[in-house]
Amino acid sequence: MPRVIRIFLLLTFLLPAALYADELEDLLARNEAAIGGNENWAKINNVRVQLTIEEPDFQVNATYVATREGNMRIDIFMEGQKAFSEGLDAGTAWQWTPADGVTFQNEQSTSALRHGIEFPGRFYTLMDLYRSGTSVSLEGQVLDGDSKQWRVRVTLADDFSRDYFIDDTTAMIVREHDRRAFHPAADPTAVLIETRKEEPEMLNGVLMHRVSRNINLQTGEWLATTRVRSAEHNVELPEGYFKAQ
Repeated sequence: MPRVIRIFLLLTFLLPAALYADELEDLLARNEAAIGGNENWAKINNVRVQLTIEEPDFQVNATYVATREGNMRIDIFMEGQKAFSEGLDAGTAWQWTPADGVTFQNEQSTSALRHGIEFPGRFYTLMDLYRSGTSVSLEGQVLDGDSKQWRVRVTLADDFSRDYFIDDTTAMIVREHDRRAFHPAADPTAVLIETRKEEPEMLNGVLMHRVSRNINLQTGEWLATTRVRSAEHNVELPEGYFKAQ
């Protein structure tokens, strides 16, 4: 291939990234300011959230707890009784059911729990990830109805990626796309999922969404709606809270 053609092709691939670099940093800065600022997000060491989860065949309540260090646990309750638990303790994932007791999970399930902590919205902003060296790229603009949105892709160290759609007017994330198994322990089949973020509200100076709706984009099937009943930051937790039990 002649040298001039190689140079032209190289510039063709590099130029869009260079043009988007300043726009990306400006967008991430606007987003961080809109959702509470780095100083408030940096104060969060752990979160505890009381949830109601509705799926096509059932509705349950849940308590989700996670730490900045990478531990998490969720307890699911049906009719006031604990029906399921799973957690991540120092990188080891486990689950509990009344029938089987404690079992340890495979890498796909472990990664799914870990991603819930690593992606923005629990402890980090998109700008936090960008500053840390995580791959954050601007994929262009899209229209969603009358809303102009920026599509930002975050790719973690294990190559799992998620697209975040940021409203150009509010600079807030309004929806997300990723390809994953919705319940990996029960069915490992990956599908393209859209998560709609609704009812934004400030808590301790940072933005949270009260409602998240999940849709299978390939079929249009509604998968689940999660509602936050209450949320707390920096709560005192019992010793050994995240251990398999």
